[in-house]
Amino acid sequence: MISDDYIMGFVEGEGCFSVAIQKEIDRRPRKTKIRAKWKKPSLGFKVTPNFRVTAVSEENAVLYELKERFGAGEVYSKKRITGGTPNTKPASDYCVQSVSDCAKIVEFFKDKYFHTSKGKSFQLWVKCLEIIKSKKHLTKEGLLEICKLRDKMNPKLGGKHSRVAAEVQMILDAAPGHIEAHSTQSLIHNPSESTLKYWYQKRQGNFKPTELLVVSGNKGRKTQ
Repeated sequence: MISDDYIMGFVEGEGCFSVAIQKEIDRRPRKTKIRAKWKKPSLGFKVTPNFRVTAVSEENAVLYELKERFGAGEVYSKKRITGGTPNTKPASDYCVQSVSDCAKIVEFFKDKYFHTSKGKSFQLWVKCLEIIKSKKHLTKEGLLEICKLRDKMNPKLGGKHSRVAAEVQMILDAAPGHIEAHSTQSLIHNPSESTLKYWYQKRQGNFKPTELLVVSGNKGRKTQ
């Protein structure tokens, strides 16, 4: 079994403590009358803690040893993208995401000394987990607190795809009327199209209204 020192060195080099903030989408079941049994988050956001360690395929054995050592998580294979073309060396990730499993990760690292900024990210990650365990992430204040903590984590990994605290707060402040507000502004392409009034309706797979105005082609013609 790998030693604690080896785990620390590997995680400081290839590990990451993060929290995913995703906008939840109301996806209706396709081609079935049975509705998916899941509860939509009260604020429309899904908060997922994540501990990840990445290694090239040749080092997959180390990831499986981490899984055995922590007794949690899974190993996933992926293709690395470098410069827009697939890297010749595919990689794999060891991921831990559930709150109960993340508690095992905290138990291991809480007394360890970090030589890099991963230590600060770990401490912020632990605070996010505490908010999630207390269910405060289901409130506006708790969700925004997690976002602010996450903005300070892993500064080298931040980028245009990160949903920062300011963006989340803007969405929360605009809800629940933000969809209708967008439909009357120039934020949508071709705002004069007659289908504009349908864009914010909840979609149901391949479902289409029984009667819909055709915008392109035969304008003004109704189709069944």
